[in-house]
Amino acid sequence: MKISFLCLLTTAAMADVYVGPQFHYTNIEFNNPSELKGYSAGITAGIDWTCGYFYSDLVFEGTWNAGPIVGTPCQRSDLEEYFLELKLGGNFCFCCDTFSFRPYTGVGWDRFENTQNPKTAALRYKWDKVFVPVGFLLNWEYCDCNSLGLQFEWRPDVWSCLHLLSLDLDNKCEQAFRASIPFRFNREYCGCCFWTEWSPFFDWNEFGQVDEKNSDGVPLPIPSLKRWNLGLRFLIGYQF
Repeated sequence: MKISFLCLLTTAAMADVYVGPQFHYTNIEFNNPSELKGYSAGITAGIDWTCGYFYSDLVFEGTWNAGPIVGTPCQRSDLEEYFLELKLGGNFCFCCDTFSFRPYTGVGWDRFENTQNPKTAALRYKWDKVFVPVGFLLNWEYCDCNSLGLQFEWRPDVWSCLHLLSLDLDNKCEQAFRASIPFRFNREYCGCCFWTEWSPFFDWNEFGQVDEKNSDGVPLPIPSLKRWNLGLRFLIGYQF
């Protein structure tokens, strides 16, 4: 009985490793009289594992501005963002495996750096936050080689901190969300299964205002920062 159960788990288990670039339009709202806008690019890499009704995914993303992020009058920023997330959830198939549904939660870390006027004072705001993702992936396999998905994720903060001028400042916990539509194309070469994926996405993120006060008891005037990206991600993966 134990041997049969282990064989079933081994047969049902699948893992994917993937990597690829992303490019998007970026908009941020902070302490400037106007919004700052520009273009960013980055890379995504990860590994996911599915075994029966269990699903997990570990993903890293790095993003940097691909050109000037500017606003009027004469505002400019350099941006960096690093994102690490572990998803754990279920994997449920129905309609003869034509559709699959993956609800998940987990834990993640996000660092966002905003360096204002880099050619002058180079004032750098560096946020760190820990969040708990709550989301789902609904996937439709419309032929043996292709699939279309819908993913939505909400990311409420559980801890957040701002690093500024060698100070660590507590700031309010906020939230973020992401929606994407992944198109996947599977191919098999010499018995090996490769796939490519194009995924347009929208990601909105808020880093909360500072809660700290100065020696006179006056709150520090550092507002929240709102950042959203609208872009496209391309991934190449291998299934084993």
